[in-house]
Amino acid sequence: MKIKTAVEPASDLKAKGQWFFFGMVLVSLTVCFAGFFPTYLTPVSAGTFTRPPLVHLHGLSMLAWMLLYAVQTWLTATGRVGIHRRWGMLGPALATAGLLLLLSTMTMTFNAWEQIGPEAAARARTGMISTLPGGVLFAALVAAGVAQTHRPEIHKRLMLMATIFALYPAFGRIIRVYFFGIIQASQAQNMAPQQGVTMLVGAALALEVMVFVLVAHDWRTRGRPHPVSLIGAILIVPGILLVFPLGRTDAWQSLMLWLQHVAG
Repeated sequence: MKIKTAVEPASDLKAKGQWFFFGMVLVSLTVCFAGFFPTYLTPVSAGTFTRPPLVHLHGLSMLAWMLLYAVQTWLTATGRVGIHRRWGMLGPALATAGLLLLLSTMTMTFNAWEQIGPEAAARARTGMISTLPGGVLFAALVAAGVAQTHRPEIHKRLMLMATIFALYPAFGRIIRVYFFGIIQASQAQNMAPQQGVTMLVGAALALEVMVFVLVAHDWRTRGRPHPVSLIGAILIVPGILLVFPLGRTDAWQSLMLWLQHVAG
């Protein structure tokens, strides 16, 4: 006698897949809140945050990206694809604004540390090796996702991958605050070398875990990992860990000095 096994219809699996991406956005927003609440939101509400308005603009642009992405994934999950497409081009605009504002805040940071001394400025330029490549990669993944709107399975994974990469600063702050008790950015410049390495590796591994969740989802719904998910899982940790030593090279210092000069 044959035993019938229950198989979920493809439409049900597709719907669950869309809600999975919305769930990943909620996780991303939680990570952002946990990372930036003690280091940004609390000082702002207490009136003790003294950084220039440019920093607020950068934060608002990235928050707007997260909220837009949350709305976009919700629209897709609820079948409102037409509205999703109409709002779609706002994403590249926000990603571009976020990258440009990141470059501006980096330059502002360099100028501030120059006032303290050349060694402090050099440390600040070295620290940006964990920030600038991630910002550029975030914008590149968004651009690639926009170019693949006609291929939804690739498009939504590229957009999720971009969002995951954007969480690197938030994960770094979580480790810095909750593991080392270092809240202010000025204090972070004096972190012990082993603390800096722990923060770098810990944040990279946290990103890797999120990508592996996507890979596991693909395995369940597709029977195999999607190439976009697999490439992201393979490249995240090696990519971050290999690029970090470049921050101490003369070439990187020269590049940051050039950027500082160009941006004024």
